[in-house]
Amino acid sequence: MAPSASAAAIIGVFHLFFVYDIGFGWLRGPLLLVLAGTTLLPAWFGKASGSRFLPKRVAASLLLVLVAIPTGYAITWANRDFRSEMGEIHLRAVPLLLQGVNPWGRSTVLDPVVYLHAIGVAHAMGCTDWTRDDASRRLDTFWEHPSKDLLPTLHPTLSEDARCRPARQWVESVGYRWGPVLLISYAPWILLWGRPGIYACHLVWLLLLCACVLWLLSSEGIAWFRTEAIAAIAVMLIPLLLRRVTLRHTDCDLFPTLLAFSGVVALVRNRPALAAALFGFSVGAKLLPGVLYLPLLLKMPRRAIGVFCLVLGTCFLPLAIADLPSAYQQMIGFNVIRGTGSTALPYFLPEWLAMFLRVLALICVAVIAWRYVWSGRQTTVGILKYLLCAHVAFLFTAKLLHNNYLVWVFPIVAALMALLLRPTRISDELSCRPRAAASVPAGRPS
Repeated sequence: MAPSASAAAIIGVFHLFFVYDIGFGWLRGPLLLVLAGTTLLPAWFGKASGSRFLPKRVAASLLLVLVAIPTGYAITWANRDFRSEMGEIHLRAVPLLLQGVNPWGRSTVLDPVVYLHAIGVAHAMGCTDWTRDDASRRLDTFWEHPSKDLLPTLHPTLSEDARCRPARQWVESVGYRWGPVLLISYAPWILLWGRPGIYACHLVWLLLLCACVLWLLSSEGIAWFRTEAIAAIAVMLIPLLLRRVTLRHTDCDLFPTLLAFSGVVALVRNRPALAAALFGFSVGAKLLPGVLYLPLLLKMPRRAIGVFCLVLGTCFLPLAIADLPSAYQQMIGFNVIRGTGSTALPYFLPEWLAMFLRVLALICVAVIAWRYVWSGRQTTVGILKYLLCAHVAFLFTAKLLHNNYLVWVFPIVAALMALLLRPTRISDELSCRPRAAASVPAGRPS
């Protein structure tokens, strides 16, 4: 199967996610299965034989054109006063942190959408006299000049009645809801350039993610000037969905994904301790997608697992010391009280059927993990097959399927597609290499 055809099919599926968003969860769930199937098409139809090298100048020109697409997009939006949700949150979280405010505190307001919803819920339940308009006026003042002194003016007095407990949970869940690693990663960019710094760091992280894909492919014998590698980068940079959520709406999934996927590259290159550290930093930045990579730890040496625990403890120990209940409420409790959204398939299903699908998905992931990760000798293709299955299963049964969650699967899909398109001759040459050069230290062949 030609790399261009496979890449075009995957790009087309991603565009369907872009077109069919809110209210189309009944379609988006099956589209995840279509995405997985499209990625695995080369394995079903067979690999091509022979060489597909491009002249290096042609390959370099194509890569430059592909890189120019997100670069121009980022520059366009960085110069506009576009009030993106997650970018605006970080733009205010960093100054508040420097003022001594705990971003994870229950009295901190950093999510304007959830804050206004929370006040609306509290007013509807009769727990406060504030209306949504009252809260909006106060929020506008704070949002233009985020200050520690203005935070107390944003919190209404809530009734102590037991029936107001849900409203209180909402009002106390409007702080920073990601990990400390992510906040630290944004800080230098924001301090140097303000709002344009958010677009700059997202562009850099996106290009680094592409570099990780090429590095992984080179470890498997696919040079950057092969058509499979160019097709993988096209899958990363052409879809409008990825550019829209990261370089316009500035959703913050690029850096956690970059850390987690870099861990896979380190694992493939026989650096388990480094891989474990990167997985730990990814979870320390945002719980997902890093948690989906953690089953890979079970085949690593004990030293690597110790490194992961050390990194994770270092990331979250300051939060535990400062205010563990508040950090838990922001990062985990909020997702518990959140309802199901119309972007996800379970929104359209009876509760018992949604639960059945979750159990079935968990069983499928466990079987795939045993087949490709835990049993026998690992290979790069096997690891990527597990990761694709784990991501699709989680998103298929999740309460929400926002487009920014699809950022997690882009490098996995791009790299796996390229490896499955790898000509038979190269695959045979890799299978004859010594074990340390051809595979990850432990696992099972794909």
